[in-house]
Amino acid sequence: MGPVTLSEAITEFMAYRKSAGFAANTQLINQRALSKFLALVGNVQVRHLDARHGEQYQAMLMAKGYMPNTVNAHLTSLAAFVKWARSRRYLGARSDVMANVRAVRAMVEPRQRLDVNDFDAFLDSCDTPHQR
Repeated sequence: MGPVTLSEAITEFMAYRKSAGFAANTQLINQRALSKFLALVGNVQVRHLDARHGEQYQAMLMAKGYMPNTVNAHLTSLAAFVKWARSRRYLGARSDVMANVRAVRAMVEPRQRLDVNDFDAFLDSCDTPHQR
């Protein structure tokens, strides 16, 4: 078997994900993430992918202003693809596209809390016992 290009590998990976029964939304996220990766690095042979490509991908996602959870979803999709490509021996055992890529920390928004002194007034403002 000759060298496999990135577009061929992505097509095969997506067929695998569908046959393995992954949820439609998961497949959609995988397809979007890998399409962006393909657009960034070009249709190179899979065996030529390295950590530099993973770093460029993360930098591109961050530069475009994607939210941290979206960036992490795209990176998770790429990591699943890399693991699959390694299992198919399209990518060498020592090649790690995700070597220097780490998940982006998401900011957790603080919950809105009611002051204890306002709690009784809040309950009294309810019209029915069900609302309480």
